[in-house]
Amino acid sequence: MSTLFQFTPEINAILRAINDVLIAGIAVTSFSLLMSTFAFKLHDRLTWSYTLILACITLIYAAAAFTLIPQSSQVLNFLLHLYWVGLVLMPAGYFNFSDALLTLTGRPSRGRRKLVSIFTVIFSVLFLVSIPAGWLVSNTIIRTLPAPFLQPSGLSGLFAVYFGLIMILAWYNMIRALNRSVTSTSRRRMIYLVIGAMGPAIGSFPFLLNGTAFARNNLSSFGYSQFLSILWLDHLRLSFHMQSLFMVFPGRTG
Repeated sequence: MSTLFQFTPEINAILRAINDVLIAGIAVTSFSLLMSTFAFKLHDRLTWSYTLILACITLIYAAAAFTLIPQSSQVLNFLLHLYWVGLVLMPAGYFNFSDALLTLTGRPSRGRRKLVSIFTVIFSVLFLVSIPAGWLVSNTIIRTLPAPFLQPSGLSGLFAVYFGLIMILAWYNMIRALNRSVTSTSRRRMIYLVIGAMGPAIGSFPFLLNGTAFARNNLSSFGYSQFLSILWLDHLRLSFHMQSLFMVFPGRTG
């Protein structure tokens, strides 16, 4: 079957090295940003949902970074399950963040967004339970390049649909928040925030494709590096403008 990217072994080796560096860099950066969020009021919904997103990214890429080092089957199995925990929690973090952001602009939920938020929490719990049960991913480790992964199980397809749907709803809320921005300064910062918020979701998307025919034939090291590059740049931009957002709206820091 044809592939989108075909390179020589030497180029593939270079791309895999770039991929490995990006994974480690994102893990370290996300962790440092996660620690910095404790300077804010964590009881605030906007803050804790943003913190949850950072925690998910840290889990995903820290686990992925350690899988690049030769590990025993037991340790590798634990690490691979760990980054699935990050993937499962990310949609709930994103939607709650977008909902809190829209509420901040003066558009509180009339019930529908709150209902979706509750559903994301319920689905997160159900998918978390399905990880050790082997319903989301099995315990079979597939050792392949660019990284090992767990064999998808019965609920993998359903979770991919859920992941994509919630991300679309979250971005829709962010765009609504953008349209409600009045001043040029707040609108500019909101634009940067919306664009930057796409990075973590796009960068995590390749992990959902592990084990699929598309991933085997098209997601080479080049594909992973491209996704991770987007995440690296946009995630830093998200953090910078998130800090600016806390400065724009009084009472968000302390």
